[in-house]
Amino acid sequence: LIFGTFISAPFLSLTYSAMDRAIPIPHGTLWSHQPGWAQAVLQHVFWDQVGFGVIWQALYFVSMGLMQGNQLDEVVAHADRQIVPVMLDGLSSFAALQYLNFALVPTKYRVPAVAVTDMAWTTYLSMSANASGKACVDHSKTAKRKEG
Repeated sequence: LIFGTFISAPFLSLTYSAMDRAIPIPHGTLWSHQPGWAQAVLQHVFWDQVGFGVIWQALYFVSMGLMQGNQLDEVVAHADRQIVPVMLDGLSSFAALQYLNFALVPTKYRVPAVAVTDMAWTTYLSMSANASGKACVDHSKTAKRKEG
């Protein structure tokens, strides 16, 4: 909730606005095929996934790790290990969703549209971050400190 409200939503709003200014999508739809429309939509998807997506993933891992009380060096090391596999997983699912988002959803509704899919994505990220002992915090060290 904190990440989505104070980090993700403002970040997405700024990046989508910047993309719309830098690469305007001509008015049109999937069916009208205005000149340059498909290319502009594909450029938005590319920059969203390859450029801004990397920054968003890094923001997620760093902010979540810090909110969990981890040291910055642990958080950065964890993000470094996770970012490439997570980005590859994201490309396989989010590229198509973002194509539809940029193609069909008006600019002012893109962030709420992405927020719906982000709920599922952040659930996956949380599971990925904490799966099979790969959590940013080494819980065995925490348990030993509590026992001693």
